[in-house]
Amino acid sequence: MSSTQLENGQTGKKAPRIELRMLSFDLDDRTNIARFLTDAGFSIRNESAANLERFESRVADDEWDLIFVDARSPLEIVSEVISLVHQYAPRVPVFGVIEANQENQTHLMELGIVDLFESDDLIRMPNSVTRELGAKADRELAQEAQRLRSEIKIVGDERAVLAELGRLVSSSLDIGLVYEQVIAQVKKLIPAESAAIAIADVESDSVTFEHVTGKILPGFEQGTVIPMSSFTDADQLARFVLVLDTDLLNEMRSEFPGIGDLIDAGVRSAMSTPLIHRDEVVGLLAVTSSEENAYGPEHVEAAERISAQISGALANSRLHSRITRIAHIREILVQIGRDASSARDTKALYASVFKHLRELFPVDRGVVALINESSNALKIDHLDGVSIDGLEEGTSLQLDDLSDVILSQSESHNIDNFADQKPTDPTGGILAAAGLRSNLRTPLRTRDSVIGLISVSSSDDHAYTAGNLGLLERVADQISPVIESLNLLERVQSLAATVERTLDLVAISDLEGITSYINPAGLQLLNIEDNSSGVNVDLTDFISPEVAEVIRTSGLGQAEILGGWQTEISITPKDVDYSIPVEIQLVPVRSVDNQMIAVNVFMRDIRDREAVQVERREFVSTVSHELRTPLTSMKMYTDMLGEGDAGELSDQQQRLVNNMKSTVDRLSRMVDDLNVVSMLEAGRFSLQSEAFDMDDLIVSAIEIAEPNFAERGITVRIEQPSTPAIVDADKERILQVLVNLLINAAKYADADSVAVVSLSVDEQEVRVEVADQGPGIEANELSAVFESFYRSKSARISRVSGSGLGLSIARGFIEAQGGRIWAESTVGEGSKFIFTLPLVLS
Repeated sequence: MSSTQLENGQTGKKAPRIELRMLSFDLDDRTNIARFLTDAGFSIRNESAANLERFESRVADDEWDLIFVDARSPLEIVSEVISLVHQYAPRVPVFGVIEANQENQTHLMELGIVDLFESDDLIRMPNSVTRELGAKADRELAQEAQRLRSEIKIVGDERAVLAELGRLVSSSLDIGLVYEQVIAQVKKLIPAESAAIAIADVESDSVTFEHVTGKILPGFEQGTVIPMSSFTDADQLARFVLVLDTDLLNEMRSEFPGIGDLIDAGVRSAMSTPLIHRDEVVGLLAVTSSEENAYGPEHVEAAERISAQISGALANSRLHSRITRIAHIREILVQIGRDASSARDTKALYASVFKHLRELFPVDRGVVALINESSNALKIDHLDGVSIDGLEEGTSLQLDDLSDVILSQSESHNIDNFADQKPTDPTGGILAAAGLRSNLRTPLRTRDSVIGLISVSSSDDHAYTAGNLGLLERVADQISPVIESLNLLERVQSLAATVERTLDLVAISDLEGITSYINPAGLQLLNIEDNSSGVNVDLTDFISPEVAEVIRTSGLGQAEILGGWQTEISITPKDVDYSIPVEIQLVPVRSVDNQMIAVNVFMRDIRDREAVQVERREFVSTVSHELRTPLTSMKMYTDMLGEGDAGELSDQQQRLVNNMKSTVDRLSRMVDDLNVVSMLEAGRFSLQSEAFDMDDLIVSAIEIAEPNFAERGITVRIEQPSTPAIVDADKERILQVLVNLLINAAKYADADSVAVVSLSVDEQEVRVEVADQGPGIEANELSAVFESFYRSKSARISRVSGSGLGLSIARGFIEAQGGRIWAESTVGEGSKFIFTLPLVLS
């Protein structure tokens, strides 16, 4: 009501009505007061209060416009009345009636009475009341305006905050990059001495605190994972904002120990706001304060609006993080595969594997253990991380009847199921006793067997998930064939060491003959064992100047062009007066740009050539036998890779695998040839003779070798006799000879030329000739080409791959069956290889 514009009944308008309460007046005084106000145009509803108790109850429940007090009463009573008014109705003006010349008027006004009237001065009362009611209305309007201005400011601030939050969360795919700025905006609307944004997983009842800022609180550190039910139930979290005041926090202290830690840290109020996107709880926003009852309805409303603003961004960020995580995992698995394919030994492989595994999940200790079949035990081949007595690298763990379980199943163990683990734990519980509270283990499998296991352990509780176990299995599948191949390679390298020991001298020198290495046997051969390092020895000091000049002018040049050079020379050891005949071979060492920068020098003492031949045969036999098994395994694995058994290959990977298969096939053929040479030289082979027509066998051999000719556009022509060419021989061995000769012709003949296979018969022999149009062979090499490992000059120049065993094998088979074999050639025109076999006379 605006009292500044009150009008009486003469205006024709209805008089304003006021609620009036008069305390402790007699009837005459009340009547006079009411009459004066009514005459002034007020519509009065008045009521008296007989005592303070009744006054207190009424003024607390009703709204009154005016209160009149009989200020003639004792000051204590008047003071108590004014106090009750200030307590229950602070905006209601109080007027008082006094006696003429009453002495305590100043005290009465100090109590807050607006105006004092004497009994005979009530005539001025209406104007005073009118002024006071107007002033009261003005004050109320000002207060309302101030309230509205405050509300408008609050709304404006909230809109600005929400707009800034919208800008922040839309500025990055990863909301984690702007968490701190988001919290700073939240604090503009909600009191927060500490705040956290957490990722919630309702299905697993877990909450992960992804970002924490402000005052550090126990149990709420960044990265902490806690059950959602530790402070509320999942359904409640998804329904409403949870406000915890001091009383509620104290009630929860006994039920939730973590709450007690918060209270002890000074928290008195907390609020948790669900972040909901498309009816799914994706996280929560939590704030705390040390103030009592810090959070009211306005904060709940603000929290709900903030939640609506950032929930979608958090959900998108979670999806982005998941996609990024998947991409990161794939990148790591690819890198593990790359490292595995380029690893030179198992130690390098293992170091790479555990380095990358630590990028996927926590690893305090990693182990690779391989099966030792001879002792039925697992041997720890590699240890990475925490060392434990009794489980050091090299320790063997005996397998028992449960080994099938240990080596056939992937298992995850943690603090909750240690008791279940013991029956299948090859360590007998040592890991658990050492404080490694989470463990993963999976077998290392090849196609047809298990070669060992890989395991990882962490000191954290529940450190691993089922997804982590799946990743470990994928890594195990990647590295298992590599581990086996590298172990096989170590065996081959061991054989290579044997090769070095069989040679008298192995050295590395520069192009002037100055060494950087000589093996112990070479030091002994040169009689310089006092120089144990074999460094800076001038090899030309042990040969004649003439031979040294030949090596510099011819040998090094041919080695660079042909990939090697071999001859026989004589050397004179230090401080002796005799020479030693040796076979010397030079093999170039090339730089990255394929320039020869050094030379590998091999020498063999040939004073007792026959003893050397026996030793060589034994060595060849041993090498061919030892290499057969690893090459078989390597062929199986390359076939597996090529067929996609280990996962789909890129085009580049497929090309590499195809090259590897080709190399393995070539090595396999070489091993087969080595084995045949060994048997031939030792005389340990048998022949299965039968009568057959050589004409038919030649046709079969040409069909087998046809792809080699077609690849280079070479035409094969057969010249056959009119009479049968029947021989009594081992058909398969002779077929092998023919195929070897035909493939040689396909290799060395000029492209698009003609190769001729001639068959002729005389009275005693069947003669077979294989002629090509190639570079030819020098006369002094025609007999040497049938020696094992020998390659002619033309073969070396053309750089055609070969082992130097084919012709040696052919000679062995032909001569063993009573035949002869030789070569005829004209350099620049071609070569002809001829063999004969006895004719079966009818």
